[in-house]
This record gives sequence, C-alpha cells and structure tokens, in this order.
Amino acid sequence: MQPQNTDQKPGYEQRDIDVPAILRPAVGLLLVTVFTFVAMHWTIRLFEWRDRAAEADLATRWTPDPPPEPHLQTKPPADLARMRAEENAALHRYEWVDRRAGVARIPVERAIEILAERGLPARPEASP
Repeated sequence: MQPQNTDQKPGYEQRDIDVPAILRPAVGLLLVTVFTFVAMHWTIRLFEWRDRAAEADLATRWTPDPPPEPHLQTKPPADLARMRAEENAALHRYEWVDRRAGVARIPVERAIEILAERGLPARPEASP
C-alpha cells in the first residue's frame, strides 16, 4: 500500500462560481442584441419610408415608353382588314410619289388602259 499524501489538493473546484464575472458579459451581449434589434427596426422603417416617397414621386412624373416594334397583334382580323383597305385606297387614287422627279401614282385601272394603248416598252433587239 502506498502512503496517502495529505498535502495533495483535491481534483475538483472547491470555491463557488463567480456570478458577476459571468453576468457582465451576458448583460453586455443582451444590451448589444437589443440595441442591434432597435437599430435595424428603425433602419428598415427609414428604407420603407424612402421607397414609398420615391414611388409616389416616380408615379407622378414617369410614363412608360411603348415597347419597340414589332408589336403583338391583339386583333389580327381587324389589322388585316385595315391593311387591305389602305392597299385598296393606294391602288385607286392619284398621288405624287416624288413631285420633283415627276413620279406619280395612278389608279391601277388607268395604268392598265395606258398599257393597252401604248403597249409594253421593249428593248431593241440585239444584232447578231
């Protein structure tokens, strides 16, 4: 048997826990958390207020530009009828295309009459 050494300390903590040393960081962490929560709450409210003010200002002075061509047809039959009416009107009216150059548009019936009277222009025959 070995002799017992009475000078040896026990293998566990013999004094009580230091409560103030533990509470100080815990209270500090709690205060920082509360401060951060309040600061974030007011920051989000500020951003929301600025967004609402900017949207109200933008809504009063912004008008959207129309989309670029080609546009989608919402009523294809009506578009086709309008296009055919415009083409028919162009086929049956007199109109200057280029007044300086003397180019005019004439109704198709009159153009047929002129071609029947004068005939089609022909190129001179090439000599062999």
